Amino acid sequence: MAVAGFNCSIRKAGFAVAISNEVMSSVSPFYTATTAAFRVTDAARRVLDPDTAWHVKSAGTTIAFTNIRWVDFMNGAVQLYSGAEAAATVTFSGGYLPISSTTAIMVEARSFTLSDSRNLLDCTTFSIDTHARVAGLRDVSLKVETLSHRADLDDLRTLFANGTGVVVELGIDTSNSSAQFRALTKISAIEVAGSVDDLV
Repeated sequence: MAVAGFNCSIRKAGFAVAISNEVMSSVSPFYTATTAAFRVTDAARRVLDPDTAWHVKSAGTTIAFTNIRWVDFMNGAVQLYSGAEAAATVTFSGGYLPISSTTAIMVEARSFTLSDSRNLLDCTTFSIDTHARVAGLRDVSLKVETLSHRADLDDLRTLFANGTGVVVELGIDTSNSSAQFRALTKISAIEVAGSVDDLV
């Protein structure tokens, strides 16, 4: 069901905060029921920082990276190759990126465009009279228009200058509490424009 656009929000994560032995809860496996999957229990700490050294423990023993099948940094989840850890206490140590519906909002955002695209690679050969294509790499981009809020603009300029990744999420609901899109992004451009008959 559609909602009025003013209910949307754009949020960006803050700086990484260290966590140690953060408890994880068992969740449904992502790929196959023969493996075990776990997610950080505290919802406020589920956006994990991929740039902070991290490890997962089972019953106090570090799990080798070779036994970790997949990590979802944006949702605080891991899936293991071995199901032996399912009955044990599983914890995560590393860093998380704080992002909330109140403190992380880009204050004067006023519009956005979210684009999801994929390269289609031409594999046409002789004797075929129409193009044949195979799916290639995917890409996603988010363009945000904001008014000139000094604190947000300064933060974004610093991230852009350093080439630092930033987690951005888009909320599209009347409560502004859940994220319909969340991704670790790099800022490709910052444009500042103004005119005498409009806001800056």
